[in-house]
Amino acid sequence: MRTVTISPGKGSRKRLAGDLKRQMLSRDLRPGMRLPTYDEMQAIYGTSRATLLQVISDLKRDGFVVSQERQGLYVAPMLPCDTRFGLLFQLHESSNRFWSKLAAASTKQDSELEAIIFRNLEHADTNDWHDLKADLFAHRLGGVIFTHSPENHDALELVNSPDIPKVMISDDGKDFPNSARIHLDLKDQAEKVVTDLTANGAGKIACITMGKQHIGDIFRQAMQDNGIPIYDHLIQSVPRNHCSIASNLIQLMLHASPEYRPDGLYIADDNLTQHIIAGLVEHGVQASSALRIVSHCNLPETERWALPIRRIGFSCPDILHHAMMMARDLKQGKTVEDWTCKSVFEDEL
Repeated sequence: MRTVTISPGKGSRKRLAGDLKRQMLSRDLRPGMRLPTYDEMQAIYGTSRATLLQVISDLKRDGFVVSQERQGLYVAPMLPCDTRFGLLFQLHESSNRFWSKLAAASTKQDSELEAIIFRNLEHADTNDWHDLKADLFAHRLGGVIFTHSPENHDALELVNSPDIPKVMISDDGKDFPNSARIHLDLKDQAEKVVTDLTANGAGKIACITMGKQHIGDIFRQAMQDNGIPIYDHLIQSVPRNHCSIASNLIQLMLHASPEYRPDGLYIADDNLTQHIIAGLVEHGVQASSALRIVSHCNLPETERWALPIRRIGFSCPDILHHAMMMARDLKQGKTVEDWTCKSVFEDEL
């Protein structure tokens, strides 16, 4: 590969690093190109060998430069700003099963794209916020993937920047510059659940969700569209951060007289599943029970429960892969359409 010429002139370590990086970002130094030797760069920049060695070491650490034994220094074949994307969590990913599955998927990607996790971004003074800003400023990231709706000042400043590609895994309806959105099709999932439960003989269907009632409303609409009787007392929402209430709630439903007792159950949030199963077991429900249970989950799911459950959900590896592909295309200046992710039953994968 041919050697390229670097803009001459004396300068500090910061100017030298900035000059080299600018030429890589502008593709004056294209991926795979050979850099001048240390002696040549030292003469061009009029800098000390120690400074030059530190600059090259920093560029290697950041993924911009690679060395080949006895062949010299080269621009990396893939720059970090083309392949690395920030995966942003408002809190620690362990606080939410969907987030934890996305985080797990980030460690198992087999493509050339890489997701870097930044967590606890609820407040702007955290270490990860500082690291995220530093990585974006240094072009160590090609864009960001929000797993939550941005709320604090720093997050809003970030999403409103036209220079940073952004993919939003959210349905809050807000539009931001240089962004695309991934929609999780909850309506389609509700339709599939209603179809499954009724096809297996359920006529009185309960739905337990968490937080805002909108998922319950979506499920209620799916039942209405399919002509299924709606029992208001069976469509319930558990307050967020109070998941254990779901155990008592399902037992109350089953204590009702037969004409009001559910024979089908949709657990619409997998953060509730263990509590509802515990309540069912405590109530004496057996594996052979006539109660048909479908639970939302974030795929892939390895946990097994004491009662038979058919699980339906969204593939987190697919979501993450699509998000990084969308961010990469935004980075390349392409027009990127929003993507709607459809749910699938686990046993149909």
